Amino acid sequence: KVFPDEQSLTNIDAEIEAMKKKITKIDEEIISSVSQQSRAGGKGEDELKKAKDSIKMLFSKIKEIREKAIESEKMVQEICKDIRDLDCAKQNLTTTITALTRLHNIVTQNGQLKLMAEKRQYKEV
Repeated sequence: KVFPDEQSLTNIDAEIEAMKKKITKIDEEIISSVSQQSRAGGKGEDELKKAKDSIKMLFSKIKEIREKAIESEKMVQEICKDIRDLDCAKQNLTTTITALTRLHNIVTQNGQLKLMAEKRQYKEV
């Protein structure tokens, strides 16, 4: 209790002055706190905006990478198809070369048989 009895009221002016000083000091502290909070809030908004912009940029890069991956996958599929086509062509060429070699052997042997038959070399045939 600030004023427990009537005698303590004699110092009322001094007490009022002390209370005014306390109020002024508290008002200054409130103003300072509000000002700091306002600056911090502004910084927080800036940081949040920067974070959102970074996230947008990250998503756009992810999208770009995904598109490039899809494009690369298509290219790989086309290359694999071309390799399969070339492998099939190689097998066809190998079969053709084998058939032509056998045909050549048959024609050569047929010519030798005719020559031996003309010379009547039946024993060697």
